[in-house]
Amino acid sequence: MSRRHRAIRLDPVASLVLVLLVAGCGSSAATMAPTATPTAAPESPAGTATSVPSVGAGPTTSLPPAATPPPSSAVRTLPGFTAPVGSRTDPAWTSLEFSPIPDGDPLASVVSEARWQGGYVALGPELSNHDGTARTPVWTSADGATWTPLDPSALGISTAVLAVGRLGDGVVAITATGDTSECGDVDDCYEPSPPLRAWTSSDGITWTPHAVPGLVATASGVSPLVAIGDGGIEVVSFDPSAGSAAATWSSDGATWSGLAPSPFGAGAEVGRVAALGTSFVALGDTGGEAPSARAWTALDGRSWLGHRLRDPTASKGVPVSASLVAPGSDGLVAATEVLETPGSSTWWTTADGSGWDPVTTFAPLGVWHGEGEGSGLIANGTIDGDGERILALRRNGGVAAWLSTDGARWYDLPVHGLPSTAKDAWPAFTLRVLPRGVLVDDGDGHAFYGIPNG
Repeated sequence: MSRRHRAIRLDPVASLVLVLLVAGCGSSAATMAPTATPTAAPESPAGTATSVPSVGAGPTTSLPPAATPPPSSAVRTLPGFTAPVGSRTDPAWTSLEFSPIPDGDPLASVVSEARWQGGYVALGPELSNHDGTARTPVWTSADGATWTPLDPSALGISTAVLAVGRLGDGVVAITATGDTSECGDVDDCYEPSPPLRAWTSSDGITWTPHAVPGLVATASGVSPLVAIGDGGIEVVSFDPSAGSAAATWSSDGATWSGLAPSPFGAGAEVGRVAALGTSFVALGDTGGEAPSARAWTALDGRSWLGHRLRDPTASKGVPVSASLVAPGSDGLVAATEVLETPGSSTWWTTADGSGWDPVTTFAPLGVWHGEGEGSGLIANGTIDGDGERILALRRNGGVAAWLSTDGARWYDLPVHGLPSTAKDAWPAFTLRVLPRGVLVDDGDGHAFYGIPNG
């Protein structure tokens, strides 16, 4: 977890995009549903929740099927790859067996992965094309082992894929256009720009675009936030007319609710959104010079309840914000962070987004002690979750791991083949929990892939 998250800053000067994980390349601009006059949400007293109703549903916005252009030599592609998998499709995860990922293997570049009824879809990092445009590379797999690149023309050769996930019996991707105008001489760079799209597919190969109501900033540096789960799709973005975050929801990717202005309160800053069962959880703060941390929950994706998270390590008046750490099938782990340097943080667990329990010791990882400003203030390791399971992994002075579905109850998970680091080494590293394995990246050119056994 990074020490600072990039929230949707409610700055009236910024022009932000509307969708949370949606925007695709297409010839038609997204149609925005009319919004109600924004009103400031009432402040929730400590320990209570305030309901902020959303506006009514908007019309279905369908787009014509995207034409498939001929292959272009301007498009830069990444090859397919093979990921090691265990003998069982969904083992009980009683241990993890790691092995190094060879240099240049695209497996090491996988950023996220989703499992659905027809197989798996994986997203890669920002990738520059040969003509100066950029896109997100996408791979598909029937078994999670053999991965094939998705034809770039399926979603558009300059498309930024913000999120992908299972939706009913199919799969959905939320996209924007990859804008490189602010990248300068930096390669493999883009900023999401209009229009936002939701692409649905029943086979992972052929995709149908749908417009998503929302706002996308052309040069904001902040992406829309997206969550995809059993309750549908939630997209959160910045509404400059209201000066606060706006939200929209869909059950199928084709029909979207009207854009709800300021459902989190006037001036609120939302940094992360996650699906939790059929509900959604948003995390951020109240905004302003001395914000306080907030969590919001929506049982239906449209009406949000606010909850104050009082960080026990923060002094009165000190700015505090909240961010997602890891989601599981029965709960999630969030964190409040003091927005100072160095700043302390506290983990929180919740089963349903309404009741929150602080975890000041970062259990099961414990507190890191070493050289640097974070000593005594941050977790001694890294955790991640894929919406099904949460993995906590520590490498300092010996490798240790724990597994959970809710972030509150953990059990030991034996790990083999993953090298440890020095006892006082910096504890953070890249950890990605995927449906059929675990990816660990040191950030210095060494990456490892772990296979679950059970």
